[in-house]
Amino acid sequence: MRQEKNTITLKLNLGCGLVAPDEWINIDGSINARLAKFPFVRYFLFKINLISKKLYEIPWHKNIVIRDLRKKLPFKDDSVAFIYSSHLLEHLKKDEGMRLIKECFRVLKKEAIIRIAIPDLYLLAKNYVKEIESNLKNHYPNDYLISEKFLKNLFEGKKRHRHLWMYDYKSLRYLLTKTGFRKTEKKNFRESNIEKIEKVETRKNSLFMEAIK
Repeated sequence: MRQEKNTITLKLNLGCGLVAPDEWINIDGSINARLAKFPFVRYFLFKINLISKKLYEIPWHKNIVIRDLRKKLPFKDDSVAFIYSSHLLEHLKKDEGMRLIKECFRVLKKEAIIRIAIPDLYLLAKNYVKEIESNLKNHYPNDYLISEKFLKNLFEGKKRHRHLWMYDYKSLRYLLTKTGFRKTEKKNFRESNIEKIEKVETRKNSLFMEAIK
């Protein structure tokens, strides 16, 4: 009786940050993740006050793969079983996000699943309008402050953490289907066709979507 060869199930966690379970290939390209690979350099930068104590004390996992996710993924065509990405896509420009989704489609096996979690632009905008209308109703003369706060929440922050393009359900669904994904489906927090999704999914206030290659 011929034995089947053992196959490794590749599961990618793109833009993993501090969430890096061992059974996933955890990929991050942030400066802090890169510095964590060089503890002496990191310590030196901390001592000369180029990085704060708060950043220095962040417990980065050693199993993180450093990769610029704006570039080609280092995996063969049709080789990956699952891809998970949480709060990464909005930090890429529109064309960069499209390229990343195309790369995900390339490396995923047929019938494999991609799951994306992002801030929901529709919900953010809905809350913004609600706050503006409440302000008008109560005659508070600070509409511009509400607008300024909304725009700051969307687009400001440190350079590596700025939101460069935002999505709602329809625009994210369009991006996935245009790339070739099918059966796009909106999901709830930790409601997934990926087993043990709780290992990587930690942020509740998000738009969650899954699709199949």
